[in-house]
Amino acid sequence: MLTFTARAIFWTAVVAAFVPAGFSAPEEGAFAREARAVLDRPAREGVYVAQAETARFCEAETAFCTVARELGAFAGLVGGVAANRAEQALEERLAPSEQASARSLDSVLEEVARERHAR
Repeated sequence: MLTFTARAIFWTAVVAAFVPAGFSAPEEGAFAREARAVLDRPAREGVYVAQAETARFCEAETAFCTVARELGAFAGLVGGVAANRAEQALEERLAPSEQASARSLDSVLEEVARERHAR
């Protein structure tokens, strides 16, 4: 069974294979400055502001917020059912030999990680 985590690990390994050995971002580069700015700013501050704005909006537009909540719950349900059906269909279509190769994905990723670490 191919799960999201396995796919994420696989594609991370594929991308990592193309990163040059010894690659690193400069300490005073744009990425470092942006990361420091994000870390310096309290993450909760933005959440509290968004929650307050949402609460004020929902006080004024109760019908809209009720419909939005129901729509969100329905979308989550439909998405879950679709994901389960897609996973079942994938499992049914995989032949035993393909299932064995899918299970060996972990061994392939371990080998890639060892090669990457050896550099």
